[in-house]
Amino acid sequence: MEYKTGHLKIEGYNLSYRIEGNGPDALVIGSALYYSRSFSQKLRQHLRLIFIDWRGFSKSDTSTKIALSTLLDDIETIRKKLEIKTSIVIGHSAHALLALEYAKKYPSAISHVVMIAISPHLHPSMALLADKAWAEVASPERKKALEKRIEKLPNEALDKLSPSDRFVAWYIRKDSQAWYDYNFDSSWLWEGVHPNMPLFDDLYGTILRDLDITEGLGNFDKPVFLALGRYDFIIAPPTAWDPIKGKFRDLTIQVFEKSGHSPQYEERDLFDKSLLEWLMNHPEKKTKKIEVTPYNPKWPALFTAEAVKIKEALGPNCIALHHVGSTSIPGLLAKPIIDIIGVVKDTEEAIEPLKSLGFQYKGEYNIPMRRYFSREGVNLHFYQEGHPEIELNLLFRDYLREHPDARDEYATLKQNLLKDKSSYEKTSSTFTGYNLGKDAFIRKILKKAHFNRLRIMKCSHYIEWDAVKRLRNKYLPLEDSYSWTFTHKDHAHLIFYKGVEILGYAHIQFSPDQQAAVRVLVIDEPYRHQGLGSQFLQLCEEWLKAQGIQSVYMEVQPDLYE
Repeated sequence: MEYKTGHLKIEGYNLSYRIEGNGPDALVIGSALYYSRSFSQKLRQHLRLIFIDWRGFSKSDTSTKIALSTLLDDIETIRKKLEIKTSIVIGHSAHALLALEYAKKYPSAISHVVMIAISPHLHPSMALLADKAWAEVASPERKKALEKRIEKLPNEALDKLSPSDRFVAWYIRKDSQAWYDYNFDSSWLWEGVHPNMPLFDDLYGTILRDLDITEGLGNFDKPVFLALGRYDFIIAPPTAWDPIKGKFRDLTIQVFEKSGHSPQYEERDLFDKSLLEWLMNHPEKKTKKIEVTPYNPKWPALFTAEAVKIKEALGPNCIALHHVGSTSIPGLLAKPIIDIIGVVKDTEEAIEPLKSLGFQYKGEYNIPMRRYFSREGVNLHFYQEGHPEIELNLLFRDYLREHPDARDEYATLKQNLLKDKSSYEKTSSTFTGYNLGKDAFIRKILKKAHFNRLRIMKCSHYIEWDAVKRLRNKYLPLEDSYSWTFTHKDHAHLIFYKGVEILGYAHIQFSPDQQAAVRVLVIDEPYRHQGLGSQFLQLCEEWLKAQGIQSVYMEVQPDLYE
């Protein structure tokens, strides 16, 4: 796997970084060298891990006193210099507290916080709880293993080492307390790692000793994942979190039963699965401005003006242009954006002419075989003739034009949604809460308008994801974890509709050289034996062909869709 390494100089400190993997960015705070060894290669297939030093792992010999705010500002400086946008932030052991405090100071820079193997603070009272757990819970064999390590490397030998080497050797000597396998040797993780001990002493003995992590939690709404090891005798036991866990708005605690101080290494498969599923279930929230205005009688004229220019640019390729969306319905309040459906002979040939008019091409944007464009005040949705989305939009528009009571109900729904803060939040499902909140009404109107076409959609709405989980659990109950594929660039999840009813689901995996494999194709049992499975497969194949896929392999059981 490709990686990138380098150094950034901040106030005389040379801070290393290492970037590996693909997917959403995740800043891992601590030692770039140590932590790049402790996370799995599999996780790098789903996250772009950016391992960064803090000053305590700098090659500088300075012993200048530091403050917590300085360390947090360093992380922010590194993030900006590496041109990282919104990121997950991960911290292990004491670095977990740095991760949380960084997220509180720079909330717009991060989406999620992952804390691994840490007590609520580093006050000596936590060490007393750890000692108590060691005395009461650790097995005789584990205690004997620690005694042997101390005999092999007594304090007298430690005292002869340099401060940096002494710390590393002392930490390795504690492996029987730090690892589920009490005979584990962690020395290879520390090779080449040289702590700057004056800064370490400052961090552990002063900066984090009396830190109150509950400060600022009242206004902190980022999701936090806390991973703890059942056999971690380095820190206080998981119950130490009980008094404060209720102060977090969104805290998930998972105790790994066969781990010590490093569950990301000791139970890497379970850790990866748990983390990726948690990320999927806690999508990033982004606030988006939503402006809705009363109906403007000038909107039809704006559509006509745009339509004239588009027809001229497309020439004979253009079959029809339709004004759709809320601005096409007289009397309905709407976002002041003109939505236009274009019906063309060839969608690919429409791309460049529309870009020449100043429209930005955004691909399919969730709807297979659509070509979506936008420009300030105008959205274009282009399809080849016969695409079911054309009929869907026209039926919805015409029904509201012909039924003022339904139009007014829709307007009231919009007004109520805009009173809810969540309507302005945009998650990884692509849509704001405002758009998601309108879904049930739209489905109801489409039923009344007798929309009944077969179509496929990329999963985006929570109703669709719930259907995916239901169908997989019902028909593939013994399958390994799959939710990590929901956000992976090499996987597509498609829902099969008849009208607004969900009939089936497909999971497609892309591979190099224009190949794809249909990993799952399921028709729900009540809809089988009606030829729908073959029609679903045909739609999938047509879509894959449009993506440039040359070979499609079936890895599914025919009895699940025929």
